[in-house]
Amino acid sequence: MNVYLWLARRLSFYLYPFISAGFIWPIYLYGINIAKVLSFPILYLLLLVPPPLGILDTVTLPMRYGISILTATILKFLHYPIIREGLLLFVGGKEIFMGQPCSGFRSLITLFSLALVYVYTIQTKLIKKLIFISLTIPFVLIGNLIRIIILCLVTYYFGEKAAQGFFHNFSGIIIFLIMIFGLLGLERLLDKFSQNNKTDEKI
Repeated sequence: MNVYLWLARRLSFYLYPFISAGFIWPIYLYGINIAKVLSFPILYLLLLVPPPLGILDTVTLPMRYGISILTATILKFLHYPIIREGLLLFVGGKEIFMGQPCSGFRSLITLFSLALVYVYTIQTKLIKKLIFISLTIPFVLIGNLIRIIILCLVTYYFGEKAAQGFFHNFSGIIIFLIMIFGLLGLERLLDKFSQNNKTDEKI
């Protein structure tokens, strides 16, 4: 863990200037037209650089509080014995801590990165691309909320060991795959909607 923290601090500090230079250098050598072609792959590298830990904590902390409040509210509405104390949830006397992975930030960055690559490769209107990318945020937030609620229910019925073991990691993979297929399905719906609009205009 200490090695990861050491790498995260230094990578995030030193790599940004190199990526910026990678964007400026083609302009100097080959002109603005080549720079436009290379702009996406070069700027995409920014998503591969781990954010500074201070920024990461600033972003994920409100996300963790939000997910804990929503989870407690929904489970209370469903008449489950849940108590929230900050980032701690107590479900039937069993404790769940909303750690940094529970924020859904990593899933957001991953899905956002995949969405960027996808819209970059397809030929469609800019507005459709922007809608597709923007929808990654609610998809991740809702998917992560469902995952945390299921995690609380598994903890309540089967205990902390069952929730924090295999299920903890496996559920994240399953929810992430559902989010990917959900976005692809939504993209198909957007296609049909745009085709219907074109048909109506012709009529």
